[in-house]
Amino acid sequence: MESFRFSDRVIGLVLAAGAVAYLIAAWQIPQFALDTVPVQPRVFPLALGALLLLLAVLLAIRPAGASQPPGAEHDAEADGSPEEDAGSSDAGGQARTLGRSSRPRVEVLILVGGTAAYIGLLEPLGFIPATIAFLLAGSWWFRTARLWVAATVAVGVTLAAQLGLGELLGVRLPAGVLAPLGI
Repeated sequence: MESFRFSDRVIGLVLAAGAVAYLIAAWQIPQFALDTVPVQPRVFPLALGALLLLLAVLLAIRPAGASQPPGAEHDAEADGSPEEDAGSSDAGGQARTLGRSSRPRVEVLILVGGTAAYIGLLEPLGFIPATIAFLLAGSWWFRTARLWVAATVAVGVTLAAQLGLGELLGVRLPAGVLAPLGI
C-alpha cells in the first residue's frame, strides 16, 4: 500500500499562509494606551507569527533531497518494491520509528496522552517539576542517546522559561510542590 506524502515545499507554503493569517490576526490585538507598559499584548504573538513565517519559508525553499536521511537517496520504485516508502528503513534494513513504538497511531496517542498528562499535572506539581518531567519523558521516548544531556537541556530550558515568563514578563506560573520554597 502506497502512502501519500506532501512535499516540504507544499507544507512550507501552507504553513506560510497560516503564518500570514496569524500575523494579520495578531496585528488586530489592541495596544495599551499607557506608554509605561514595556511589553504590549501583541508583541509576543507577532514574534511567534514572524518566527513561524520565517521557518515556513525556509522549509519551502530548501532543496528537495535535504529531508532524506543519509543512505536513502534511492527511490522505492527503483527497487521494484512500490509498497515500501522511500527511506522507511535504515541501512540495516530495519524499519525506522520516531519513538519507542513501531505503530504510528500508538505514537500519536502516546504523544497526545503525554501532553494531556503534562497539562493535568501542571497545577498540582508546578511548572518547574512538571516541565522537567515532561521534557525528560519526551527525550526518553524519542530515544535520546545521552540522557544527561537531555536532563541538562530540560532543566536549562525550564529555568529559562520560568525566568523569562515568571520574572521578566510577570506571568504567574503554577508553583505546585515548590510553593513552600517561594518559587
